[in-house]
Amino acid sequence: MSVDKDTRISGGQFIAILFASRLAVSLTALPTLHQTSHATDFMLSTALQIPLLLLLYLPIWWFGRRTHGASTVDYAGILFGRGGRVVAGLYALVSLYVQVVALMRFDHLVGSALSPDMSRVALCGAVVAAAFLAALHGLQAIGRAAVLIVAGVVAGIVFVFLALLPQMDPLCFAPPLYDGFSPVIAGALEELPRTLEVVSIGLLLPYVKGNMTRHYITWTVLVAAGVILIQATSAGVLGDYGELVLFPYYTAVTTAQIGVLQRVDILAASLWLAALFVKMAFFAMQFLSCLQRIGGQRFKLLYAVGGGLLVLISGLLLGNSPLLEERAVIWGISVALTGLMAVILPLGLIAADAMRNKRLKEAREG
Repeated sequence: MSVDKDTRISGGQFIAILFASRLAVSLTALPTLHQTSHATDFMLSTALQIPLLLLLYLPIWWFGRRTHGASTVDYAGILFGRGGRVVAGLYALVSLYVQVVALMRFDHLVGSALSPDMSRVALCGAVVAAAFLAALHGLQAIGRAAVLIVAGVVAGIVFVFLALLPQMDPLCFAPPLYDGFSPVIAGALEELPRTLEVVSIGLLLPYVKGNMTRHYITWTVLVAAGVILIQATSAGVLGDYGELVLFPYYTAVTTAQIGVLQRVDILAASLWLAALFVKMAFFAMQFLSCLQRIGGQRFKLLYAVGGGLLVLISGLLLGNSPLLEERAVIWGISVALTGLMAVILPLGLIAADAMRNKRLKEAREG
């Protein structure tokens, strides 16, 4: 994928893609499932993620400054030649992992809440096919779609919050830091690896117009605000019961009465499906882009078919077990991938670049 005006996206499109991708997780699974602290502390945990995400951004920021905005994959090719394809392969594997986890969430929500009688294979196959078809149209197409989808998702979340506000019980919101600061830190650290979008920032550096740092900061703040609104809606309606259900936000929206609306579950499901589509299409596009760097563009359609089948088969075979053991399985893998792709990789490329420059300097002086 060459860097030109046909492949670059605006800052708003970049923010919309990552915002929708992150909300796709929060709309179906909240951290109260795995923590003992109350909802108020989880809102503080979400706010605490802003400085943590900014810290994670520092290695990429340093790398971008040093390389004048080159992508990590491109610069790995400059430093290591064909060996740089290993970095592209890592990004492709991470992209597949994110899509498989997202598909498992979709399968679990449909099977346990939306429509247990519908065919899992058909529904999951439709979602994967739609994502890879969108990915074939490129980053700009996904960016334009993401802007429209995010506008609808945000409008829906705000509408639901305001509509349910009269039914929320203030007693559900305990005083902040009631159990000290430890639960807040624990909640922030548990939720942070769910923001796997950070692993893609280094790859996107040359493909986003404007100031990447400003876009990134805006995204982290908006994500925190959106997740807090979702948490407040779930906690205010369900109270402690929200800790016992698998999909607190969906449950809160579907059990509450919103005026004359009778099928609010359709609204909640539509919000999540729209965000899920953006997430899977974005990471499918990233997967295809990386494979094209490795094997060329001639087999783009083959990559899409193969990647789609791999995501579909993996998601269906793994089922719900990894989600039910999320802290032990998915959380650990996500932590490792976040550290590798957002911290170790850019710092490693910086170190390799410094060593290369040192050797070149010594050669010139010698």
